[in-house]
Amino acid sequence: MTGITYGILAMFGWGVGEFTAKKAVDEYGEHKAYLYVQAIGALIATLIAYFYGQLRAELFTLPLLGLSLLIGATYSIAYLNAFKAYRIGKLAIVSPILCSYGMLSSILAAIFLNQTLSFLQFIGIIVIISGTFLLSLDFEELRKSFKFTAYPGVKEAIITFLFFGINSVLLDFTVVESNLHLVNTLNSIFSLFTISAIFVYFSKSDKATHPASITKNGITFMIATAILTALANLWFIIGYSRGDSILIAPIGASSGVITSILSFIFLKEKLTKIQLVGMVSTFVGIILISL
Repeated sequence: MTGITYGILAMFGWGVGEFTAKKAVDEYGEHKAYLYVQAIGALIATLIAYFYGQLRAELFTLPLLGLSLLIGATYSIAYLNAFKAYRIGKLAIVSPILCSYGMLSSILAAIFLNQTLSFLQFIGIIVIISGTFLLSLDFEELRKSFKFTAYPGVKEAIITFLFFGINSVLLDFTVVESNLHLVNTLNSIFSLFTISAIFVYFSKSDKATHPASITKNGITFMIATAILTALANLWFIIGYSRGDSILIAPIGASSGVITSILSFIFLKEKLTKIQLVGMVSTFVGIILISL
């Protein structure tokens, strides 16, 4: 399969995972939920790397370890800030910022990786980013929220935007076909180290905020989120090994489209006409860059 195909698979994996994560975050808190999700994901990644024989000592180079540390740290910081932005902010304000990181990823890939696009691919990426942006907009809420820069969650959304964009470019420096499972494992482990440190720091506040006992449904949603996220991360890395990040990153950043579709189907959340246009535009953009 092509890199774009794996990018689409990652989009679906993250999209469904974001949908199931809401229940896990409600019960565990963002720090504890992400810690458990990352721990399970690191275990899955390690087992896959072992199965493919990529845990050999000669593959563990110092540059790879250094980059993996940065990738794991930026990934965890971005995800935790995204969870917090969704928890404390209005979706109409924070979602457009969060969902725009694919644009930053493409710009950074063009600057630092010298990756280029055909005219049709350029149009496709613009359509994808525009569609994702429109899907996340709620003009009714925006009209009520005139103090944009001071709004809760904006700071966290901007941090997420920056760190996901940087993470996507760093990832492209490490991935080749011969070591992609090792890269996935190292990224997962270093991400787990980062979230563990953050969890220890915030553990007291998490206990105060989420003192209730954990339900069976909460555990189910947490495990589902972990498996889906682990698969999406792997698919994304495979996509990078077979295609340019300038194309793959905007597709992965469109996972919110899948989350919105599931919310519409299962939670009966309403979609405005603008959001429907955004949804269709995202899929049209993916088709354009696939041609």
